[in-house]
Amino acid sequence: MQVGVIGLGAMGSAMANNLLKAGFTLRVYNRSPAKAEAAQATWSSPCSPTMPRSRVLSSTPTAYSARSAPPQFFDVVRGTLFAPIYKTCGGLIAEERHHPAGFKAELGYKDIRLALAATEALKVPMPLASLIATRRLALIAQGGGHLDWSAMAKLAARDAGLATTPHSSQ
Repeated sequence: MQVGVIGLGAMGSAMANNLLKAGFTLRVYNRSPAKAEAAQATWSSPCSPTMPRSRVLSSTPTAYSARSAPPQFFDVVRGTLFAPIYKTCGGLIAEERHHPAGFKAELGYKDIRLALAATEALKVPMPLASLIATRRLALIAQGGGHLDWSAMAKLAARDAGLATTPHSSQ
């Protein structure tokens, strides 16, 4: 099966590597085509007819990929593909290891906003995604945008009177 990946930064490269290990064929778009070769994949423009239309992962630090094609172009899957997310995130929360960030809260907020924009265009309500966006924004507003997104757990502790502000965890 062929899969498209847009953006080969830290997260996009990790997703591409996992897809290759799982036996998928990749077509990728990155601003620098050389990264496609390094990822053992074929470079394609996101709008090229050779880019798969129904299986495309986007991992970009800005929203340019969402403006490049309509939301239905993407299966909006971010960062959890083949990842041991529960073990990793649970460990970060339990040990309060939110810095240095594996995935900054501000980037997670950008991703959830893009996902919500896609669901809005498709008229699909996503109440939990809206809640996550609000909590990430609260973390950022309290100075925690540079922390790992798992620092959102500190918001619940703070709300229960058990902790100080999230940005105090360095």
